[in-house]
Amino acid sequence: MKYRSIITFLLFGLGIAGGDWAVNQAEAGQLKKSLFFGIDALGFGEQGFSVTNTPFMDSLINGTWQSGYNGAYSDQAFVGGVLGTPTQQTTVSGPGWSTMLTGVWTDRHGVTGNGSSFNNGDYVNNPTYLATLKEAIPTLSTASYVYWPPIENNIIGSIGNDGDPTNYTSFSASYSNDVNTVNAAVAGISDVGGLDPDAVFISVDLVDAAGHACGSSGACYSQAIMTADGFVGQALAAIANRPNFANEDWQIVITADHGSRANGGHGGQSVLERTVPFIVASKNTNQGGLAVGVSHADVSPTVLDHFGVEIPSRYFGISRAAGAVIGNPDVNGDGSVSGDGTGTFENDDVVAFISFWLQPNTITNPNPADFNSDGITDLADWAFLNSFNPSMGALILAGLPVPEPSSLAIILTLACMFGVRRDCRS
Repeated sequence: MKYRSIITFLLFGLGIAGGDWAVNQAEAGQLKKSLFFGIDALGFGEQGFSVTNTPFMDSLINGTWQSGYNGAYSDQAFVGGVLGTPTQQTTVSGPGWSTMLTGVWTDRHGVTGNGSSFNNGDYVNNPTYLATLKEAIPTLSTASYVYWPPIENNIIGSIGNDGDPTNYTSFSASYSNDVNTVNAAVAGISDVGGLDPDAVFISVDLVDAAGHACGSSGACYSQAIMTADGFVGQALAAIANRPNFANEDWQIVITADHGSRANGGHGGQSVLERTVPFIVASKNTNQGGLAVGVSHADVSPTVLDHFGVEIPSRYFGISRAAGAVIGNPDVNGDGSVSGDGTGTFENDDVVAFISFWLQPNTITNPNPADFNSDGITDLADWAFLNSFNPSMGALILAGLPVPEPSSLAIILTLACMFGVRRDCRS
């Protein structure tokens, strides 16, 4: 059974790593490596990820993959941007892969679908995380293995238009099917041909095909997820069998571009289309559930953070490299929690929390601000959040202070704006 993320206000602060990469490597005695494995349309539903037998991905989540590795997981990661804002984008592959690989939404990368906008996406000003890694650390070897050709042609290969060969991906290609894609990636990870990649990106498409064929309620969807899990297992085995694996620190990130409707297809803003899993595992990841507000825009900053590369300010996403970090409710990741020194939340953190959770975009809680489930979003919900005992450890962040009056005003105002408070008066 999957480790379920806890809806009730899991706020974990995530720092941004910095400093010289080579120095950090020497001090740690571990060579940083990365695998981002994207599974098209991996989502939830009656036959989705949470009910499917996926032993390899589960081993990453529960920290049993390899000795010294921990995993962090969210079953509430969102795609499709923030509803009602310029970041909102259709839940199709063009915008989805663009966001995962660049850390920004449609308002920056410009991709609104799989048609002409995809062909003209702004990847020069919003390059992939692979290009950003190469620019920051030119000695890195980067590799991309994909089945769906537009990822290679439109996104990965687009960096060639910027006229700067120093950030080009060391190797990239698309293949005729998922099996060939994974086999090529396994060979690359195993250093066949001398590539010895530091950062690897793999994408497979079979779950999306199943989602179109039978929907997330169909048996073929679950079967495709199991097959995709086997592909993940192949990649993990190749990593573990590397001759220098004991001296390497691999970060593995797994998520999806979108989910799938129960009866098939995607593209809208329903819960099933917007909600995907997000997994991160490494030697430096803290075990447990990820914070609220995880999105697939977090892929790029998470990988950059692992390598100690500065995260661009243009990114919407934030790093999840540290995983479950207890005791720091820095929701917006700006490095500050208490602006007035009293221990109460900054207004910006409250806004970040409310702006995400007052949207009905989770599977398990269509009215996620109603924490005590009494049908009303009011101050009793904040009291409910504040009632947990610190002894609950890694699953619950406890002892949160009652917010200052200005923060309370923001909470109540936003609750009315989003239509979840039923006792608002005009």
